[in-house]
Amino acid sequence: MTTRTSFRPYFTNALRYGLPLALSLWLLPRLYRTLPLTELLQDLPLVRLPWLGAALGANVLNHTLRAFRWRLLLRAAGYPVAIGYLFIAEMGGFFANLLFPRLGEVVRCLLLQRMLAVPFSVAFGTVLSERLLDITSFGLVAIGTLLLEDSGLQQALLPWLQQRLAAFLAPSSLVLWAVVLLVVLALLASPPLRKKLRLGRVFHPLGRGIRSLLLLNNQVQLWGLTSAIWSAYFLVGYWGFKGVPATAHLGGAAGLAVFVVSNLSMAAPVQGGGMGAYHVLVGRTLENFGIAATPALLYATITHGLQLLTGLVLGGICALVGSMWPKEHK
Repeated sequence: MTTRTSFRPYFTNALRYGLPLALSLWLLPRLYRTLPLTELLQDLPLVRLPWLGAALGANVLNHTLRAFRWRLLLRAAGYPVAIGYLFIAEMGGFFANLLFPRLGEVVRCLLLQRMLAVPFSVAFGTVLSERLLDITSFGLVAIGTLLLEDSGLQQALLPWLQQRLAAFLAPSSLVLWAVVLLVVLALLASPPLRKKLRLGRVFHPLGRGIRSLLLLNNQVQLWGLTSAIWSAYFLVGYWGFKGVPATAHLGGAAGLAVFVVSNLSMAAPVQGGGMGAYHVLVGRTLENFGIAATPALLYATITHGLQLLTGLVLGGICALVGSMWPKEHK
């Protein structure tokens, strides 16, 4: 009796990852259609590849350090995990974020659950702890940069912040937040409802993951890794300056400004890691530092492209490896 090989899982994975990738690649030329491509192509041979290679390496280092920090939190939650598995899950999540914004954190936990049977709720709880760390540390850097730096960053950010505030205060957004608040209050006020929905099975391990931030004994190592993560991401932009002749003279102040706006643009709910928003905010910030529009756009295109390359190639490989990994059962 011959065993029939099923190609359905491979076909499903190809559709799952191939179609969004094809859509992103289809959108790219339409994004750049209105840009001064002739001037950009004239400046492109002048870029310094060793510096851009260093920036690419700093981006990979950033994700590697994130995997090490995640290991600390998972270990505190009672799940010691080898760094290789965490790097695969981290990069797979980054790949997913490029295609489906906001989905990356879920995907990395699902990949880890598939490979090592780490409960999704525990893993997701540690991811929430990571986000709390990132928001706190980034917020401090952003506020310090806004206070200490001249008007370059402020001029670039004010229109963006006004748009965000208007979207947050829109009637549809307020209705959504009100519904969420009512649901949360109903769950808190009704223990029978929580028991009926069996929310304890979800929230107990989730809380265990969140508490990993407090259970961790080595807080110095945790905050040291967080600082190293942000430093590596800062170097992506700063070494990117050195790779483009027109921005090579820019120093730490401009580097911090680009660091802040690039992180904010990555939070935009668009495919391609803030594609479009990144180019607008970073380009406008550099123009406020005296860089002409075309080289500012060239810099934004190259540095965003390096991050996109890391996510699509290395992240895509890790997502494929993790999704095809034999399921681990507890």
